[in-house]
Amino acid sequence: MIKLEEIVARYYAAFNARDLESYARLFTPDAEMVAPGVSARGLEAIRAFDLGWQGPFPEARVENFRMLSAGNTLVAGNWFHGGPHRGVLHAPQGDVPPTGKVLSAPYCSMFTFQGERISRQQVMYEPAWVPIQLGLVGA
Repeated sequence: MIKLEEIVARYYAAFNARDLESYARLFTPDAEMVAPGVSARGLEAIRAFDLGWQGPFPEARVENFRMLSAGNTLVAGNWFHGGPHRGVLHAPQGDVPPTGKVLSAPYCSMFTFQGERISRQQVMYEPAWVPIQLGLVGA
């Protein structure tokens, strides 16, 4: 059996390579993604969620620092290297036009699995960090 850490590492590698086609092998068809202010269900919705970050931040990549697993759950501590904000960010509070500012922030994800595929990812981060880094509010 493949270790859960390997599956998540493949997901991050696919995100970084913009290989959204491989998501069909990594996620269950009805997988769920939950993050502050948004939730998505299904493979296309998960692709759209990730494109929602890749579009405004075309240089975006995820760096993983640590993964811990128990049973069918894995927690990953990560860093999002967004790079310059070059496209419209569709945020729950409304669209944010490109600012050119650099977004780089820590976040954590908790994954649940069905067999060797991701069935749920819960992304946890401080939503206030995004507008601060993009220069939309005072630090």
